[in-house]
Amino acid sequence: MLQNEDDTDMPNATNYPLSVIAKLVAVAVAAALALSASTIAAEKIAAPRALVLTQNSLGKNFICAQDALAKAYRQLGIAVEYKIFPSKRALTIANAGKADGEMLRVAGANLQYPNLIQIPVPICQLTSVVIANGNVSATSFEQMRNYRLGITLGFVDHEHVAQQYKLNVVRVTEHDVLIDMLLKDRVDAIFLTENEAQQLIKKEEGSHLTIVRSLDRDLFLYHYLHKKHQDLVPLITEQLTQLERLGQINRTDILKLPRRNH
Repeated sequence: MLQNEDDTDMPNATNYPLSVIAKLVAVAVAAALALSASTIAAEKIAAPRALVLTQNSLGKNFICAQDALAKAYRQLGIAVEYKIFPSKRALTIANAGKADGEMLRVAGANLQYPNLIQIPVPICQLTSVVIANGNVSATSFEQMRNYRLGITLGFVDHEHVAQQYKLNVVRVTEHDVLIDMLLKDRVDAIFLTENEAQQLIKKEEGSHLTIVRSLDRDLFLYHYLHKKHQDLVPLITEQLTQLERLGQINRTDILKLPRRNH
């Protein structure tokens, strides 16, 4: 009988020793198990779950952050929930791992709270200004040492400026208390966003106040994750980078910040 020409190159299992066959089977099984483990790990990362992020009392006004994070985490199948705390406590809770991260802070918050990882894509930006009463004639932060500057505990940028220039500061736990302190002359100046300051000056009670323009600073704000979620860092960074590239992060989408009555 003529042998099919193609059959001459086909291996015949009966030609191999059992030991070789056993080794081949073992290799195949190991490869299958490795592929299965890899698939399960990938599915675990991509599986829907929820993250709890802290934010301070102003956080709800930063639509820029809420929209960007909602879009980015949705692509990863992850739901996001926010818990509101006083500013410093929010950072402390996130740093301790009692929450999964912090919604939004200035760059460098991880230097003071080392368990937090800064996601390197800015999702909000604002202009920080110093608004002062009529007795302030300073044009630099060095000259501000002669005045009482109101700042909010947990506002990393405020604390950084105060320490850098050795300023005479009065600290409060809630940001909106600062405006009342300024209006009642308990402090000489405070930090506000540009929008907040303009809003206050337009009111009769704040018409005597001025913005010290030489102290204006543009700030970029970032999302932070606790280090226990370091596996998510490259994933959320990639999603935010893509949103940024497509022009889908509106960094200046910040609501006006209404002041509570005290």
